[in-house]
Amino acid sequence: MSDTPATLSEVTSITGHNDSNCCANTNGHNVVNLCSPGNTLFIGGLCGTSQPGTGDPGNGGDPGNGGDPGNGGDPGNGGTPLGNPIITGHGYRYNSLTSDISQRIWCAGYGEGARELVARYDADFSRVEVLTSDAADYERLEHICTDELGNIYAAGRQNSTRYHGHIIKLDPEMNVIGQTQLQAEVHADIGGMEYHNGHLYITGSIRSGFTGNPNSSSNYLTRGYIARLNSNLTLSNYQILSVGSHTIYMRSLTINPQGDIYVVGNVSSAANPLVEVIARFDTELGLLDYRMLNNASTIDGLSIGKDGRVYGCQWGHSTQSTLYSFSADLSELRFELITADGLKLALDNTFADAEGHLYIMGHIPAAEGGPRVSMLIRTDADMNLQQSWQLEHSEHAGGGLYDAHQMDDDTLFWAGGLHGAEVGMLFNDDFLAAPDSPWQALPLDALNITSHGNVPPTIELPLTLDTSATLATIGKSVSFSRETHQIS
Repeated sequence: MSDTPATLSEVTSITGHNDSNCCANTNGHNVVNLCSPGNTLFIGGLCGTSQPGTGDPGNGGDPGNGGDPGNGGDPGNGGTPLGNPIITGHGYRYNSLTSDISQRIWCAGYGEGARELVARYDADFSRVEVLTSDAADYERLEHICTDELGNIYAAGRQNSTRYHGHIIKLDPEMNVIGQTQLQAEVHADIGGMEYHNGHLYITGSIRSGFTGNPNSSSNYLTRGYIARLNSNLTLSNYQILSVGSHTIYMRSLTINPQGDIYVVGNVSSAANPLVEVIARFDTELGLLDYRMLNNASTIDGLSIGKDGRVYGCQWGHSTQSTLYSFSADLSELRFELITADGLKLALDNTFADAEGHLYIMGHIPAAEGGPRVSMLIRTDADMNLQQSWQLEHSEHAGGGLYDAHQMDDDTLFWAGGLHGAEVGMLFNDDFLAAPDSPWQALPLDALNITSHGNVPPTIELPLTLDTSATLATIGKSVSFSRETHQIS
């Protein structure tokens, strides 16, 4: 398989064939395929079989470092060309990304056989190194973060009769230097994770009160938790979040620079099918504030804005998807609705950049009568629409964008996956803005963001904390296989 770059302008569509060549040539245009071996997708990056051109790199014209042999693109002043690579992928799906102190990008997700996967890209994108779990029941990694020493923490779960959260620690050279398994009486899931001042903070849900089949929800009680782990992955402290006998699912966690920890999810019962909950804790896991909203939905995808506001989005499909913006002390709420021509729109995550923009990642499912469409929406800090983009997945039934990250030089990266093709996606804002990007900018009237005059009423359900349910970390030793793939 050749790693010769293809120019961005030659990429016209995405397919999911497991061919021996990375790029096919159809009607004079490169069609990007799922590469074999390696399950690697390169769009506008390292794909193609032709020899490099001879033109000088351009800083605004077509890049001249690849594509058909010839004189490359229009000569420029020696700036960096657009490609090489702008969107790449390895594995089946990237769920989360971060960068280390050397400005290398790390992605967490899952690979072939639905196994845990971590991918690390060199800062110059010359190669990618990949770790994949050797254990088939360790099925995915959902979260990734780094500490001040460059160590990486990735969290997911073991999927068996009783699933457990799984956290691995890697040193900067990608060696596994620690593992732990989060264990409760029945199940223990991890819905969010971040590192702050020497500790890992995680949230999720546990199931206890086991009386029979662990796969029958009537046989246990589901409650939320927040936990603090030491950097060696031992449990430092935890709190169980209870609302009487109601079911609680916690789905996301974020931490502001002052050390306030925010967790969100939902509470459900026969009387209140879905109540949204957001809570604020200090670093000792003391409860500072919380709100419960009677909105029959779930808050997910937390991020912290430049001005300290806390953003979130509605989890699940709806013809009126909700954006949330809370003040840092949770006393004030802004509540906006997004509509897309009456289609169901699912919001997957939010990301607030250093310049005060809010990015919302989402998708329109294929069940809405057309192809699966990934959506990326940008607003200002007050959630006024500024720009939106879409990517049609053609024959791919699923996939989308799931996380974003801002580098030290302010470059934005997004990560996700294309289901059906079963490949990860990683690209930056240069690729998003390129004239020939498969991401299409939408007219402003394609989406509608409107202020919702009636903020959901707060419902009086008492949130209590205790340690009556057992939550523990135990040492674990899952082996990983390592591969290195040269990109250029």
